[in-house]
Amino acid sequence: MATPEEQAIQFKNQGNKAFAVHDWQTAIDFYTKAIELNDKEPTFWANRAQVRTLWFALFHVPSHWRDAPPCITPPNLHHNALPWLRVRSRR
Repeated sequence: MATPEEQAIQFKNQGNKAFAVHDWQTAIDFYTKAIELNDKEPTFWANRAQVRTLWFALFHVPSHWRDAPPCITPPNLHHNALPWLRVRSRR
């Protein structure tokens, strides 16, 4: 039996596969499942925020902003979150 952390990584990997084939909603769902199992891993938040950002750019859905704070607040500062810092600093 896999630990919750291992299951979360499996969900993240499934989300990555869905993202690669442009199945945005499935990717969001898998990243959400990963977050539910391990909300301390900033990569899961950053990946979901990335998909939601793309979704917003394509379909104007502003839900991506909800994911930004968990991946840009110390000690969870993640290298994928750096574009969020640039956007927030311009305001």
